[in-house]
Amino acid sequence: MSWVICVKHPGSGKVGLHALKTSDTRGLIVLIERHRVNVLEKTESTFQVLCCYEACFEGLWLARCLETSGYETIVMDPSSLLVNHKARQRMTDRIDTKKMIRALLAHDRGDSQVLSSVQVPSVAEEDRKRLLRERKRLVKQRTSLTNTMKGLLRLQGITGVDPPSKNFSERLGALRTGDGEPLGEAAQGELRRLRVHLDLVQDRIDVVEVQRDKMVHQGKLVVGACADDCDSPDRTMARIALLTDLKGIGANDATLLVNEVFYRKFENRRLYERFSSVYNVASSGHTLS
Repeated sequence: MSWVICVKHPGSGKVGLHALKTSDTRGLIVLIERHRVNVLEKTESTFQVLCCYEACFEGLWLARCLETSGYETIVMDPSSLLVNHKARQRMTDRIDTKKMIRALLAHDRGDSQVLSSVQVPSVAEEDRKRLLRERKRLVKQRTSLTNTMKGLLRLQGITGVDPPSKNFSERLGALRTGDGEPLGEAAQGELRRLRVHLDLVQDRIDVVEVQRDKMVHQGKLVVGACADDCDSPDRTMARIALLTDLKGIGANDATLLVNEVFYRKFENRRLYERFSSVYNVASSGHTLS
């Protein structure tokens, strides 16, 4: 795989295309500086370097790297780019890169509707998202495995059996199909292997939930002494602990709100006031009925 880099100079109608190895940030910065020096020699005027890319497989580390190097960077939401649905769409990296360049130029001219940017979290903020996102993925796997096992049983005319139950494997030998026949050996073997997989997924969910609950417990210990200028991990755990004191908000929802919502800046005033009121109520020690 490789990066396709599109470069547009100020005052030039041409667009240059370059290819770099994936994650070659050093080569990318060298390329940007070479073009910057060329433009500076020709125009002898100051200008700003703008960088952009789509929020996809590259993640957000690249934006932090470019910002550290002094380049203003916009991480685009791919769904926000305008698409002509009537025309036949061709999907190539070169075409997509040129579309992003045109959107970036329009955005720089003041058209804020041509794209939506993704807010780039810090390294610590992004890392704190992993716990709950892992749990979400594991719960989805658990549901899929359970439904698969129920579907296999249903194909044999067997209902009323709960695959996650503790005695599921022991009951397989005694199950009878819809026509009164014993469940086949191959079907039993498949169901047993699926149950082993289901147990592994459940064990991972338990580990994640223990770690989540540990964060809530640690937050309750520091909530009284936690100030706005304290370390970010302590402040995050304290906020989670405060939210769990509200009726209807458990450890899972509190962790989700703090790590996925409260770190963001809302341009919508109503959304900002709504989420701020939830946290303010928790901070004051009240409960919501």
